[in-house]
Amino acid sequence: MDNLKPYWTDQAIRQMKEIYDFYKAFGKKTIQKRISPIKEQVDRLTRFPYLGKVESCYQGTEYFRSLIEGDYKIIYLIREERIYIVAIFDCRQNPSNLYTMLKL
Repeated sequence: MDNLKPYWTDQAIRQMKEIYDFYKAFGKKTIQKRISPIKEQVDRLTRFPYLGKVESCYQGTEYFRSLIEGDYKIIYLIREERIYIVAIFDCRQNPSNLYTMLKL
């Protein structure tokens, strides 16, 4: 199987920016320590799309999958030849916020 192409939803892009903005005050090393591993995991998912576990929530007939990186859960869907990065969820939040965020 060839590498799948990642597609970042507006929500996931916004969440990554929020993570960046929060850690910006702590300096470049902290930003790199928090942001780079998330991006590296997304890169791994392009090669191994079924690496993440199936989430208990689903959208119609499609199942969300997730992969944990540090304090964050990368929520994604696999469709055709793409991986849709749906959300970057901070696991320190109330888990019910995830369902609200995904509108389930």
